[in-house]
Amino acid sequence: MALVTAALMTGGAGAQDAAIPSVNGQTVFTLKMTPVAPKAIVSSQAVADAAKLLEGKPVLFQPGSDAAEVVLDFGREIVGTVRFGVRAEAPSKLEIRYGEALQEVHRNNDYAARWYKRPIDHLEVKAGPQELRNYGRRAFRYLRLIVPAGAAPITLESVQATLQHYPVNEAGAFSCSDPQLNKIWELAAYSTKLCMQQYYEDGIKRDGLLWISDYRVQYLCNALLYGDRDLARKSLFLMAASQNPDGSLPAQASRAGASQHPSNINYMPGIPRGVNNWILVNYCLDYIGCLRDYYRFTGDKDALTQLWPAVQKLLPFLLKQEPANLKPLGNFITDGRYGETWWGSHGVLEMQFAIAMQDASYLAQVMNDDALRRQCDDYLPRQRERIMNTYFDKDEQFFLDEAGKKLSTSWHVNSFSVLAGLGDYAKQAQQLDKTSSQVRPATAGFMLYWTMEAKFRAGMTEAALNDIRKIYGHMLSFGATTTWEKCDLTVGDHPNETDAAGSRCHGWSAGPAYLLPAHVLGVQPAEPGFASVVIEPRLGDLQWAEGVVPTPKGLIRLRWERGSALSGSVTLPDGMTGEVKLPGRKIALKAGENRIKAD
Repeated sequence: MALVTAALMTGGAGAQDAAIPSVNGQTVFTLKMTPVAPKAIVSSQAVADAAKLLEGKPVLFQPGSDAAEVVLDFGREIVGTVRFGVRAEAPSKLEIRYGEALQEVHRNNDYAARWYKRPIDHLEVKAGPQELRNYGRRAFRYLRLIVPAGAAPITLESVQATLQHYPVNEAGAFSCSDPQLNKIWELAAYSTKLCMQQYYEDGIKRDGLLWISDYRVQYLCNALLYGDRDLARKSLFLMAASQNPDGSLPAQASRAGASQHPSNINYMPGIPRGVNNWILVNYCLDYIGCLRDYYRFTGDKDALTQLWPAVQKLLPFLLKQEPANLKPLGNFITDGRYGETWWGSHGVLEMQFAIAMQDASYLAQVMNDDALRRQCDDYLPRQRERIMNTYFDKDEQFFLDEAGKKLSTSWHVNSFSVLAGLGDYAKQAQQLDKTSSQVRPATAGFMLYWTMEAKFRAGMTEAALNDIRKIYGHMLSFGATTTWEKCDLTVGDHPNETDAAGSRCHGWSAGPAYLLPAHVLGVQPAEPGFASVVIEPRLGDLQWAEGVVPTPKGLIRLRWERGSALSGSVTLPDGMTGEVKLPGRKIALKAGENRIKAD
């Protein structure tokens, strides 16, 4: 407990003022460690019978005027450490290069971009038999082992990686009549798991930080997949412990101890200058949504009570903001680019204010905080009127990113109108489709999630499923085993082909891990902590879908089949009741198996 308590107490300005306690005694989780052997040899040079490594047999690296090397493929991305069994007749060297993609592992030059420095490990080999380990946690699928030109030969007797992640409860399941969607769900589930370490990391290679808005999507992915509470709770406390005296929350929680890769790692040397003081207002807004999501799925009133002072400090900061005067990138990011405006849509930001105040009003009701609730309820109608008057184009019948700019529309701003309860998304979508060449799609994972969530909420199930197929099918077509940080469908090539700073395992992009069970299977808590459940399945063009959803009360098992009408079965754990909503009817559910027949 001492480590996290100390981190919370010394987390920077405002950490003590927030009066946030230690993280329920959870200091350092015991991560799950799994040995992983390489699955294939991609290429080799001056290594006789390199394929013997896959059989656990020794191979000789014999460099001459050129290096001896082998590129190993572990089959899918992993995060962890690597150890080698080595034998040498004389002192030598072993160089290790890592790649989430083949293009990255084959780069010969050292590489640094923005605050990222490419990892290359240089191990000293002594004469005789020995076991070597790399210098810290790494994220990779491909491993390139090099004995430099002119170095003494070495015999590599074994290579083994150790996969590490938070010990998730792998109870969740999803499958349906579309094999591609099944692969996509598996891709998203695996990505979510890898990004769960000592806190929710945005990406396992880069940045390895606890960013608020990244966490929000990651937690939702986990909620119906692994049902984690403890890691999420710790993450929320770390965010709150970073709070500034003025109530603002830094976009990520490194000041409270969620620093880059809390192990011996040397390729992100310190937090990027200023990023631990970077106040992104939409991330502050998302913190309120994070708390609502957490409370809905866990029912953890104790955590909400302890974190409520952070919300009480945050709200006055938010109410002082003038959204129209905030600057993209400097003050907020929404993944929109128009002219020189990078990652910024004022329309989306204004809608995020409305959504956050609605969430805060709900939480204030739970906490019996009438004063805070009145502030939010007074703010909401004025904000909605402002959005409609400023950002809704009555001629085009869709919302704009920037007031009065006809060409500044995106799927982002129109998706958030649904989430904010404004507009008619079906009509907006029709208009957007007519001008699709001028409408920018989302590329960053968190915005991809919200655009798909909006279509599901608007009842556009087939359109949402087709978006999932297009976006994640694009990743799969390039051999992805985890979800990319960004996916730009306007680019027909593999993303960041020569950019080693690009992240190919980013938890904020794993949205289908939540979207498919939440909307296709239809599972949502009707009361906090699944005291009761509401199930409203939407199969779209699927013939059947089934799955298992973990809850604090136990597992929900479901199967739905399309016929003349939907039919299926729902098995609830002991102590849970609920309701199924189908077109034109509602069916009460009890604990145990419930069979739902087609009318």
